[in-house]
Amino acid sequence: MNKFSPSTRGFYDALLVEDYIAAGVLPADATDVSPEDEQIIREALVRGDAVSIDIHGAWTVTPAPRVPFAELSAPFLAEVRTTREFILNRLAGIGMAAMIDGDTATAGAIAQIRQRLLDITEAPSVLAAIAAENLGGLEEAVKLRYKEIAAAVPLAVRNAFNQVSQ
Repeated sequence: MNKFSPSTRGFYDALLVEDYIAAGVLPADATDVSPEDEQIIREALVRGDAVSIDIHGAWTVTPAPRVPFAELSAPFLAEVRTTREFILNRLAGIGMAAMIDGDTATAGAIAQIRQRLLDITEAPSVLAAIAAENLGGLEEAVKLRYKEIAAAVPLAVRNAFNQVSQ
């Protein structure tokens, strides 16, 4: 029977126990574990759960604490801000060229687009995904919002969205 050590969160092969002892690497809390319990413990470890053994020799699996949605979504929202800044910078150049050329329609459209981009994380679908703590839904809502914004811009401006609207 293999052994499991809660302190190292590791398994020790039954055939090598004497070698582990001789090498001084078998933890004091290494305990025999049945094949059935080993499977349960392995699945628990994959999920990040804590595994311990009680005073009666029964294995206990304690679910890992839930990661707050704000932590899960932070990397994605940082990426959204980076992408938005990239697009805003492209739009600034297009808008400046339009103003120099006297194209007030394009310059005005860019001002509206700019505001819609700044408000992208306040769109109802985005807020709903955040409220539901649905990371996949949040990603889809933001992508859809980019597509909606890009679809409403003049053709001369659309290339600013090419990298995110596909």
